[in-house]
Amino acid sequence: MGQTFLDQPGGDTPVTSEPIHIPPGELAALIASRHPLQVIGLDVDGVLAPIVERADQARLLPGISEMLQTLGCLMPTAVVSGRSLSDLEGLYRFPAEVEVIGSHGLESRSHRDVDLDSAEFAILTQLQDCATRAAALAGPGSWCEDKPASVVLHTRSADPAHAARAVAQLLKCAATITPSHLKLGHQVVELMARHTSKAEAMADLRTRHGALCMTFFGDDHTDEEVFASFGPNDISVRIGFGHTTARYFLSDPTEVLATLTHLTELLSPDRV
Repeated sequence: MGQTFLDQPGGDTPVTSEPIHIPPGELAALIASRHPLQVIGLDVDGVLAPIVERADQARLLPGISEMLQTLGCLMPTAVVSGRSLSDLEGLYRFPAEVEVIGSHGLESRSHRDVDLDSAEFAILTQLQDCATRAAALAGPGSWCEDKPASVVLHTRSADPAHAARAVAQLLKCAATITPSHLKLGHQVVELMARHTSKAEAMADLRTRHGALCMTFFGDDHTDEEVFASFGPNDISVRIGFGHTTARYFLSDPTEVLATLTHLTELLSPDRV
């Protein structure tokens, strides 16, 4: 039997369910105090865009795009998402001042092509078959999303009992495929033919920009990989409630927008 690898947060940071709720103004001041040698990374869904029933219905919170454009002119700013690059560009149209990284780090505006070798392609084909059968078991409200190196089962709108059985079957099926990689999100299961993670994407940003400090805003299980990889000088921010390795949390995307607004004001060269 093959093995499916469940990507887990690494590092020595203990999991906690009680991060500190920090007001947006205070968080902005903390981030500004680490400027200029840092990079800001942000997940999208649940952070810059409210969670919706269907992924293709998502939209950025009004005002976010303009704020990202301003912030991107003041410091290195990156969107780091599990969504495919085509999804990110098509749905959100992020400004040119922001780096856009999709598929958990496999795609970016400077590296758009994901070329699978023959073994990876064969694995992806098997994973797609597993996901298709799981979606049929989950029934109405479930669907499969194809990405360059992965397939995603969405069950947010499916009957919960049917979805649970479908996910259990999907995990069992994926465990027979070697090597495959599993990422769990908010009522989504992603099966990957090539390993990658947002933590690796943020580490690459740190190296490229020579950053001494990183800030990351995230709300999902895959964002915990970033939080757990951070050091004592980095700033980790969970959006919403739940068990997390993040040091701070904000309630929802409106508080993210407020934080970015305060931050751009603090960093503005016109500030008196």
